[in-house]
Amino acid sequence: MKNKAKYFYNDAKSYYLAAETLMISPEREKDGQLLLMPILFLFRHALELLLKYHIIVFLTEHGQKDTQNYKLHNHKGIQQKQKLLGTHSIKNLFSCFIYWNKMSLCPKFDEKHIKFIKAQIKHLCSLDENSDYFRYPTGKNNKFHKRHYITRIDEFDVAPEINSKMEVLISDDNKTIFTTYSFDILYMQNELSECIQLLL
Repeated sequence: MKNKAKYFYNDAKSYYLAAETLMISPEREKDGQLLLMPILFLFRHALELLLKYHIIVFLTEHGQKDTQNYKLHNHKGIQQKQKLLGTHSIKNLFSCFIYWNKMSLCPKFDEKHIKFIKAQIKHLCSLDENSDYFRYPTGKNNKFHKRHYITRIDEFDVAPEINSKMEVLISDDNKTIFTTYSFDILYMQNELSECIQLLL
């Protein structure tokens, strides 16, 4: 299976490069949000494939022959029910990734990088644990995802979806409302890009 790991790596790199290409697309100049969902989906999928790639490499280095039916371990080494190739859970894949990185005689990733990746994955999983948030307008419960990241307004209008508890930033021209939530989503693309660069 080790030679098959490269397919996960190659696909991950393809999704990553596609997202990076969209990030510098002329369409982004017209509307910064226009391609945000596809970009985040591509980054998320690249991250999932890269975690699977590294786990397969760790497994083969430790003599595990049947990686195809391998059930994930959590970061403490306890075996889980989910199979490596059957899950889309970034959280569970990352937990297993940490376990195998610690098991390696020469860990490939230092604590600083692990800490950074963990913080971004926690943020990502708060939105998209089941790999549907960036792909579909609704979740598996058929409820629409809340995607009001940035709201364009007239100077004296009030945006009804802005919660009174949200921290609000208004642009210099008084035409755009940013919430702290929307700020997080917009900058998530940069953090995910950096995570993927660390794993490539």
